[in-house]
Amino acid sequence: MELLLPLLAIIGLVIWLLRRLFSPRTDDYINRGNAHAERGEFDRAIQAFDQALRRDIYSAATYVKRGIVYTEQGRYDRAFRDFDQTLRLGYDRAEIEAALARLPESSQPTGRRPHSSDRDSDQTLDYYNSGVSYAKRGEYDRAIQAFTEAIRRDPNDATAYADRGAAYAERGEYDRAIHDYDQALRLDPNLAVAYANLAVTYANRGNAYARKGEYDRAIRDYDQALQLDPKLAPAYYSRGMAYADKGDYDRARSDFNKALALGYDRAAVEAVLEQFP
Repeated sequence: MELLLPLLAIIGLVIWLLRRLFSPRTDDYINRGNAHAERGEFDRAIQAFDQALRRDIYSAATYVKRGIVYTEQGRYDRAFRDFDQTLRLGYDRAEIEAALARLPESSQPTGRRPHSSDRDSDQTLDYYNSGVSYAKRGEYDRAIQAFTEAIRRDPNDATAYADRGAAYAERGEYDRAIHDYDQALRLDPNLAVAYANLAVTYANRGNAYARKGEYDRAIRDYDQALQLDPKLAPAYYSRGMAYADKGDYDRARSDFNKALALGYDRAAVEAVLEQFP
């Protein structure tokens, strides 16, 4: 039983990852968002664009589209943040400056000048963009160095902290990733991508604790992940496995049922349940 449960956990996670590979792609969610926006279904459009950005946090076009929807809703502060991010990712400057010009001046955070061309701002943006390029190529050490230099030049850059956190997470340095996500959210409590990535990072750190047999610490991390993202099915499944390893089968069953309700692989869950006393 002790050897079988970890093996089943790995099998379940592999199956879930495979299902994610064949689940709707980034473009599919963008197309859904476009369709909802055209029908005036702005909340549903934003949900679709959020899903697209979960799959590709460097998609400048998606930030543009979501920013336009936020503008239509009159949520100018969030529109500003999205348009700001597109500039950082190298989107057409003239188009974004035209969009920013339509926003009320009061929507733009004090001290932020996303279309500034002064030398220091340009150099900071260059380091940030270099970090993005390295991260896209999987060169996370170099990405971290570039993001760190961008942060040194602008310590209030929430997005640079969030992206450095993502690079740390890819290297398995979960404590550093969580620290950076926390800092990003202190600087910008509405930075949605930081919440999403923080939830996944807590879940991944929980998996690391579980592999070491530190089930209580793993469960605390899964709790944090689910508080941030109550629809994170793998976190329910993994927390269920941790409860099962502790012999708390009632809580394990409850978590497995929640994972199933969110679309987790039924065969993987049932294979674990068959081993329960």
